Amino acid sequence: MREGHKLSEYLTEIISKYLRMVSQFICLGTQHDSLYETEYNYIKKYAICSQCDAGRLMNRVPRLSEDLIIYYDLIASGDRVMRYEAIRDRLRKELDILYFKMEARV
Repeated sequence: MREGHKLSEYLTEIISKYLRMVSQFICLGTQHDSLYETEYNYIKKYAICSQCDAGRLMNRVPRLSEDLIIYYDLIASGDRVMRYEAIRDRLRKELDILYFKMEARV
């Protein structure tokens, strides 16, 4: 992580100039950040997490801050959801992937 970056400042400036970009760059809050058990296989017909089995949600340590953090590492990106977390976990270990970004917009 780099200390003293101005990313938040730059994004705020961009959003104020280009209002159509708000949905791509605004943080919806940690209440929308759901993490499910590795073994939980999503049912394809469910388009949003609120339709998934809430009993399969994992408890996670709350973040200390909602400030932006910059990571420099391998991020895997794709145009579809990779629904099977067991496969993501295997690829993460094999390829040393930090994060998966799915359904990337072009």
